[in-house]
Amino acid sequence: MHQTPATPIDASAPAVTDRPSPAGLPTRAPQFITILTDEATVFPWSPPGSETVFYLRQVPDEEQQRMVKTCTRREWVKHQEEKRIDWIALNAMYIDYAVTGWARLMSAPLPARPDSTGGLLPAQSSREVPYTATLVSKLPERVQREIIRICVGKEGGETLAEQIEAGKNV
Repeated sequence: MHQTPATPIDASAPAVTDRPSPAGLPTRAPQFITILTDEATVFPWSPPGSETVFYLRQVPDEEQQRMVKTCTRREWVKHQEEKRIDWIALNAMYIDYAVTGWARLMSAPLPARPDSTGGLLPAQSSREVPYTATLVSKLPERVQREIIRICVGKEGGETLAEQIEAGKNV
């Protein structure tokens, strides 16, 4: 059976088409954008000035409501019932849900230091930290805040578009 070779596809940016619009003006071919709607959609994100790549997912509204309900308790204050949210626990739940992995996350180098027997532990160079769910809570606070802004604030699509334009996560 003889197969013909596939014709190459031009991957250049869309250009003005030959087909005129009803008003007689040239029309643009449609451009496609990525819309993150599925909570299972994982997208890469890098903090500014870092080579680390975090793999994140959006926190859907139903999951946010469940998390807020879990972290809310009712208290009586001056004969009135008030709802109090444990913001620290809520943010930890957001981070645990949003971060699905990372790459190129490096540990800080350790200098030589004394051990419990009076000897010296050798210095350790920086090494890549493997992803584990327990280490997610140990991320720097500024990174956690940015992840919450992106994944809970529904700004993942904008952030992804900015990074693609900058050539970080192509």
